[in-house]
Amino acid sequence: MNKSVARGIALALLSATSFHAAADAHLIRVGFNPGPYKEQFEKGVAPYLLSKGYKIEYKDFSDGIQVNDAVARGDIEANIMQHPVYLKAINERLGIDNVGIVQVPTPPMGLYGGKLTTLGTPAAGTVVSVPNQPSNEYRAVLVLESLGWVKIKPDSDPATFSQRNIVDNPYKIVLKEMDNAQQVRALPDVDYGLIQGNFCRLQRYVPDLGIKAGSSHQPFY
Repeated sequence: MNKSVARGIALALLSATSFHAAADAHLIRVGFNPGPYKEQFEKGVAPYLLSKGYKIEYKDFSDGIQVNDAVARGDIEANIMQHPVYLKAINERLGIDNVGIVQVPTPPMGLYGGKLTTLGTPAAGTVVSVPNQPSNEYRAVLVLESLGWVKIKPDSDPATFSQRNIVDNPYKIVLKEMDNAQQVRALPDVDYGLIQGNFCRLQRYVPDLGIKAGSSHQPFY
């Protein structure tokens, strides 16, 4: 993690938690989802906070709903694991008002091979796994749209996206929704998987087809 980015995260975190602190004013409880975020925080941000006399308590969560709910309830002071579109969707779903204070790097959505390990014109009924959460399913379908496999409504809202927003599916691609933490293990059961990079890194799964969501999808990065 770039040093200036790490320092910015640390300062923003201190500013935000000063209004929502644990019983011990020098204790900062931070929540994480699976992925590279915790390791990046430990190496890039934690040393600065520790040098200023703060203690850090790490809390691990299995999904983004739990970790955002924990912030809203005051069980932790902050989480580091999401893009702005996902935060907006979870706020609306849970009826909470968590606020982003600084953007952290988000590993891109990528197309990974399952039963098929090369790209070509897809056969009718090709099965592609996608996350079962609206904003991340939207990210996944953007990749398919960039390949010309599907087309979505131009005014689709990522926070409420569903397969009903797909207006053209000439290859009859079957999108199999599943929990994103299970997608890597499920690759042998599908033709391709559109998987968030943090889950691939967590499970040390490297091979992919070189197709990732690009800079045109800026709200997610």
